[in-house]
Order: sequence, then structure tokens, then C-alpha cells
Amino acid sequence: MELDEGTLKRLKSFYLESAVKGYATGETKRSTIPELPGSRVFPNTKGEFRYADLYFKSRTRSYGLVTLWIEEVPVWVMHRHGSWRHHDKRVGPFLKMALSHAYSSKEFLGGRGPLIFRHGSLVYANHPDPKSNFTDFRGYEWITGDQTHIWDCEYSGGLL
Repeated sequence: MELDEGTLKRLKSFYLESAVKGYATGETKRSTIPELPGSRVFPNTKGEFRYADLYFKSRTRSYGLVTLWIEEVPVWVMHRHGSWRHHDKRVGPFLKMALSHAYSSKEFLGGRGPLIFRHGSLVYANHPDPKSNFTDFRGYEWITGDQTHIWDCEYSGGLL
């Protein structure tokens, strides 16, 4: 499906709106897919657009896939995989703060958080590839706590 600039702009806006309501704030109710035991999904629909953030996590790793559809046709995806270097319970709440900050400010930096976000002794850093844009992106993000690397994640995606 070819997407014009206006549709791409609306799709990106829908992504940011859906992302801030999903994992970042929990405003959207999380569900699961029965055929995928252990799955966690944050869905959203608005007009012709549909969003689903599907992820799995264990104690030390996570893997996720965000998909955007227009009129039931998948048009955009992002996948990410991360790991905890030390099981630090501050990672989840802090990551949600960083992501919420970027999404609320309508900033697309590889579909993840801001370049730098600090709170107390925690620091989130996002390094999208300089050539990245909404249609083709990749990057790497991490969190340090008390100057120790405690979490990292690689991500990539774009138009199908």
C-alpha cells in the first residue's frame, strides 16, 4: 500500500497517541492473545487506524512488536528486544516515564524515548541511527542506575 505524506503524518500521530496510552501510562487496558500464552497486548483503534503493542517478558529479557494497520492492512512495524543486566525493579517504572515523556511531546526518535532522560540516579539514553525516520529506523537504548548499566534494548522498524 502506497502512503501519501498526509497519511504518513496522521499514522505517525496515531502511533504516538496510541503509544502514550499503552505501556507508557497504562491508560489503555492491557489484554492477551489466547493463542499466544504469556502475551501482553496494548491495542488501540481510531477510525481506519489500528495499533497493537504485543510483547513478552521474562525476569531478564523482553521482546516486543508494534504493528500499525490501515483498514485492516498491516503497513508499519517496530520490533524491540531488551535485557536486564541486573534485576533492578526501577527499570520498568523509569522506562515508562522516559517513553511517556517522548510520546507526550509528539517526538519520534525511533519510536522510543527521548535522547536523554534523567530522574534521580537513573539515566535513560536513546541512540537512533542518524538516518532514521518514521518509515525506516533502528537504534539502541539503555538505562544506567547509580552509574551501572542495568538495561538495554535494540529496536528497528518502518513501513512494510
